[in-house]
Amino acid sequence: MALTKITAPMMDAVMGTAQVADDAITAAKIADGTVVAAEVASNAITTVKIIDDAVTTAKILNANVTTAKIADGAITAAKIADGTVVAAEIATDAVTTAKILDANVTTAKIAADAITGAKIADDAIDSEHYATGSIDTAHIANLQITTALVAADAITGAKIADDTIDSEHYAAGSVDNEHLASGIAKVKVAMPVVTAVGSGNAGALNLALGEYFTKTITEATTVSFTNIPSGFAGAVLEVTNGGAFTITWPGAVKWTGGTAPTMTTSGVDVLVFTTDDGGTTIRGATYSMDSK
Repeated sequence: MALTKITAPMMDAVMGTAQVADDAITAAKIADGTVVAAEVASNAITTVKIIDDAVTTAKILNANVTTAKIADGAITAAKIADGTVVAAEIATDAVTTAKILDANVTTAKIAADAITGAKIADDAIDSEHYATGSIDTAHIANLQITTALVAADAITGAKIADDTIDSEHYAAGSVDNEHLASGIAKVKVAMPVVTAVGSGNAGALNLALGEYFTKTITEATTVSFTNIPSGFAGAVLEVTNGGAFTITWPGAVKWTGGTAPTMTTSGVDVLVFTTDDGGTTIRGATYSMDSK
């Protein structure tokens, strides 16, 4: 039997899918560039048809990887190149707390002036968050500095403005001689204290107790002066019934005219004593005799 030559038109009619055995057409049987898009049926290339690592960047047409093409959890940090996610690519409200790994918002990630008052929770800022010297007058509300907030000895002379302290700020008795400037008379002004000299023949005038004394004479009495300060000192003695009994005066007392006055037997006499040498010499004089 003679062989007949098979022409291309005959091949088209004879070589159909049925004539090709399963797995007969391998990659080695297909010449490079011979399989074009027109020859691939729709949905013919499934996942199982693609060898691992076969789909490279060059195989993907620009803008053809859509959200629907990406499996959940497929894009990890390792899949994103540094600096490729910009603000324009993040949808509004897309970055929630749940999307941020704990401790991953560092100082470098926060823009200048990004933390406003509205971003800070109440009671979140304590003393450790303030830099030294960062709280100035502008940050302190009026009337917020109370006595309890000021440490002992914190108010020094440098902290007090000129002409700020007036008489209302001084406590009673707080200004002593040490606080007076040079050239200001240092005289202690005090309200007179009336001291009653003991009963009986006791007649000691203790100048440490005061400068005005009273004594009622009921028997012979000896008068003395104690605790006389150095320098100038003075005392007033109001005597009742001084002439009823004998009164003995200290030898240091020098009377006007050299003689002690005659005291009123039933009445009040007022005597004045001064010294400028600590009591070595005491000048005595009558102030008001038989005072009515």
